[in-house]
Amino acid sequence: MPELPLDGCYESNPGPNSFDLAVIGGGTGGFAAALKAAGMGARIALIEREVIGGT
Repeated sequence: MPELPLDGCYESNPGPNSFDLAVIGGGTGGFAAALKAAGMGARIALIEREVIGGT
C-alpha cells in the first residue's frame, strides 16, 4: 500500500459540519468507499484506530 499524503487531515475535533461522510474502518472496504466518495467531491472523515488498508 502506498503511503498517503496527510494534506487536509485532522488530528483533533474539527466540528460537526466539516464532513459530508464519516467512514468507520479503514480496511479495504472502508478505504475504497472513502476514495470513491472523495472522488465524487464529498468531504470525508476516515476513522481508523490502527493502520489504514487493513491487515
